[in-house]
Amino acid sequence: MNEVWAAEDRAVLAGQGLDSFAALWALELPAVDEPNQGRGGFSQVFRLDVAGHGYYLKRQRDYLTRTLARPLGEPTFARESRNIRRYAELGIPALELAYFKRRDYRQAAADLQISEDEARRRLRLGLQLLSTANVLPREGAAPQQVDKAMYDFGFPMGPFAMMDLVGLDVGWRIRQRQAETRDPNERYSRIADLICERGRFGQKTGSGWYRYEKGDRTPIPDPEIDRLITEEARRIGIA
Repeated sequence: MNEVWAAEDRAVLAGQGLDSFAALWALELPAVDEPNQGRGGFSQVFRLDVAGHGYYLKRQRDYLTRTLARPLGEPTFARESRNIRRYAELGIPALELAYFKRRDYRQAAADLQISEDEARRRLRLGLQLLSTANVLPREGAAPQQVDKAMYDFGFPMGPFAMMDLVGLDVGWRIRQRQAETRDPNERYSRIADLICERGRFGQKTGSGWYRYEKGDRTPIPDPEIDRLITEEARRIGIA
């Protein structure tokens, strides 16, 4: 089950241009709870009011539950949505499911009208770019300088702004899993890890490589990050 719509609600949301995953994910909304960062992922609920209809919108990323039937894990809301539909079939009062969708690189490939192989290639290139970007601050390039150079070159945003948008905890979990097998000679920077240890996961927490004013996604250079970069560079003998 990758996508489920309630026909009436889809019509309501379509009237506001909100009948797609991308539109609902990008929408800035008031949160009704604090971000839950357990299970190695992220989950939070938001309030959406459209044309007299009220919705609770749950967004999750890598927020998984594991069972004997699904040992590799599945999003907790996938299980919740199945239960909601099951309750409806049994006539048990419960929340009504308006929309559910889960995405991975396959859906991204379809949206971009490219092959899955090309989507995987672009993902690898993107990961290589982010890996390289992580090393640059300790060697003297401030995040805002790197991002400006990329923007001036023609990219819609730089790698540090992109990491804040996606969520720094995503890369952090990957690096943690790779720690035991990482080549000791690898060119590796701890700065992104230190940022995450401070609970700075990007836009969703109000700070990451940059800081953000409430309700505004404009990245603002943060002196705290400048100090952290300087301290780490000095520790390894670069500055």
